[in-house]
Amino acid sequence: MQDQSIIDLYFSRSEQAVRETEQKYGAYCTAVAMNILHNEQDAEEIVNDTWLWLWQHIPPDCPPSVRRYIARVARNLSISRWRYLHADKRDRSLEVVLEEADECCPGLVTHPENADLLRDSLNDFLRSLKEKDRSMFILRYYHTESVTDIATGLHMKPAAVSRRLEFLRDKLRRYLAERGYTV
Repeated sequence: MQDQSIIDLYFSRSEQAVRETEQKYGAYCTAVAMNILHNEQDAEEIVNDTWLWLWQHIPPDCPPSVRRYIARVARNLSISRWRYLHADKRDRSLEVVLEEADECCPGLVTHPENADLLRDSLNDFLRSLKEKDRSMFILRYYHTESVTDIATGLHMKPAAVSRRLEFLRDKLRRYLAERGYTV
């Protein structure tokens, strides 16, 4: 089913909308949640919470891309769940990723409503990168994969991935500063 047909089902308040969304994007939504939570039960709950969020927010929201909208919702819910589960604990792997991302785009992660202001510039920046750099950046800061996992997938050494990500963060800071964003 096409995304616009799914949106139409939500606007007509048909329960079929949730079934169609789950059929088309269930595996994708689960993957987003699993990349952050690494726990099947928690990921399953996030997927169900995502469907509830969609039901409650479409309408009035009318996302141009259902896939991106679902990814954003699932990602934000997963990060909130991760923070809740890891409060006062030593596992800081996701916090490190969020701090690195916030270093380039202050407020982007902690204030999702500001994300729309930077979205076009960030997309332009990503399009300007070579494919390998773009993949590395997205895997780290959107899919929250570890440096080791990225290095394995890209057949690189972890230290090389870390250096490259640091270079890309600096490049993004300069890119945003040139466009008038205070970083």
